[in-house]
Amino acid sequence: MTLRTILSTIWPGRKPLRAWALGLILAFPLAAGFGVPPASAIVQSIQVVPSSPTTCDSVALVVKGVMPNSCYTLLRVRLEALKLLPTMGPVPAYSIGVRVVVQEPNPNLDVVCTAADAPYERKLYLPYHPFGSYSATATEYVVPYSPDSTAAPKDTTNQVETAFHVDPDSCTTPGCYMLSFNRPGLQADFCDAVGPPGGTACIVVSLGGTARVAGLQSVIHVTDPRTDPGVPVPESILRPVSVEAIGEADGFQVNWTADGSTVRFLVYSPEGKVLGPGSRVLRICYAIGSEAHGAYRTRFGATVASDPKARGITPCPTLVEETGRICVGEGGCDLNGDGRSNILDVIRLVRCALGGRDSANVCPDSTLAQADCNEDGHVDVRDVVCCIRNILLLTRWHDDAAQSQSTTEPTRVRFVGDAEYWKPDHANVAVEVDPGTDFGAAGVEIEAPPGARITGIVDQSDPTSAYSLLSDPGDGQRSRFLVVRMRDGELTQPIRAWVRIETDASLQPGAMLRIVDSDGGSWSQAMPIAVDVAQTTAAVTQVSAPRVLPARPNPFTNATDIAFELPASKHVTLRVYSATGKLVRTLVDATVPQGVHRAPWNGRDAAGRVVASGVYFVKLSAGNDESTIRIMRLK
Repeated sequence: MTLRTILSTIWPGRKPLRAWALGLILAFPLAAGFGVPPASAIVQSIQVVPSSPTTCDSVALVVKGVMPNSCYTLLRVRLEALKLLPTMGPVPAYSIGVRVVVQEPNPNLDVVCTAADAPYERKLYLPYHPFGSYSATATEYVVPYSPDSTAAPKDTTNQVETAFHVDPDSCTTPGCYMLSFNRPGLQADFCDAVGPPGGTACIVVSLGGTARVAGLQSVIHVTDPRTDPGVPVPESILRPVSVEAIGEADGFQVNWTADGSTVRFLVYSPEGKVLGPGSRVLRICYAIGSEAHGAYRTRFGATVASDPKARGITPCPTLVEETGRICVGEGGCDLNGDGRSNILDVIRLVRCALGGRDSANVCPDSTLAQADCNEDGHVDVRDVVCCIRNILLLTRWHDDAAQSQSTTEPTRVRFVGDAEYWKPDHANVAVEVDPGTDFGAAGVEIEAPPGARITGIVDQSDPTSAYSLLSDPGDGQRSRFLVVRMRDGELTQPIRAWVRIETDASLQPGAMLRIVDSDGGSWSQAMPIAVDVAQTTAAVTQVSAPRVLPARPNPFTNATDIAFELPASKHVTLRVYSATGKLVRTLVDATVPQGVHRAPWNGRDAAGRVVASGVYFVKLSAGNDESTIRIMRLK
């Protein structure tokens, strides 16, 4: 006779009362245990299979345990992220955790729980296992029963451990990967994304390492290091609004979700494409809340990467966590108290750092706190760099409210010639800043056309120049640079920089690089000055016919370099002629591959004699194509 039949005989027709009594009897063993820790599952062992693995093996962790009765539920057994331990030895050390989660019985179920131990076993394959020593720990967590499944797991302190070693082997391994926020050329203390309150800031995720990656899954957390660096900031500060594939990942499938300020994403290619080292992968944009200010840290959470054969890829070993910065604000170092940080403040800061007889007026005690941009207690060149970086990253140049007060010779900015390709998809464009009267500083913003990307701006002036150039490549479409005067005295020589660009197949004929904004300030007064843009555009269209590029230097005294560019491999001649048309010297007579090439000329004729001062012509001939430039020799 069952317990239910017995209760039906005692209380016929009273179904609710019978149910209450049945629940009381079944729950008695649990109620009797109040005041003592509840029984829980026991994780018994964790083993590695095979016992002596290599990097070529398929490696698994086998977790075994028991539960006290059949009413406990094994919810999940999962691997946690592989962690590189901080060790200075030649053999890298890793730790990996296994999380075992068990749920306690439901006391309201009308079932009888068998008391016999219920064993379980799970095999978990490691997605990647590079050479090194390992420690593996399985930890048990128990979830108290909750009708709405919201109860949090509790650590039972029940753990088992094992150690093993992965030996190297001769098989081909997928290599390693590394995710990065930092743009090329930026130090970790500078910003990777910038924007004002109420605006938008976008970070770029790039791929490094040695592996070719077919799929990527990761998490990005945003924290405030000034409060709690371990807790993500709320979405009222930074709210993810878009995640898109860019660069080499264009065409990859992207799936993402947001939880507050945290972003989780998957990137993969349905067509089987792969991402190589150095690829730009994602642009992630955040809406900036009105209360946001200062710098926020970004960091990656648990990440999984796959190669084209669906094998897991290990992260490249590093003892420093990869982090980025999202900077919110209008810049720092407002030395003149006008509520803005701009070139005028940089000029004051440079003069303050240099010292001299007027430093007490330029940088009195009341402005020292603002001048100490890096807050190290000193005002020096590091503060100049800090201030310039803030302005490059957190402000725009042009300010309609600041009208030029200079009536003397203006500073002129111009492109010098068009793009010079040194590889089929890499070129340099020269830009020049010619200082005007009382020049102190100038800022220039340049925009690339579709199909081209600015990768850097490099100073090409004399190393002993009285100027300093700092730049920020931005997102590759708009880039900025600052030219700052660094000493007293009359300055006449222009400063020249190379704008380095990369192009792709989408570049259209007639595409132009453009100067879209400029600004300047005087040295003695730190007041706005006029900046004229003499040549606003430079052609970046890839060459379609052989051509001679401008000689450097020109005019010249002893020697000059003559460059020429070919769209395809051809037999060419490069000859120097006098102003009367007489052949002076043949510099090249050979088949030359595609690209940009340079031929030096030492100012001598074919017989080795030094030629006279005057005008000469350099002619490039390649089949039916010809190109000529004029050069001048001065003694």
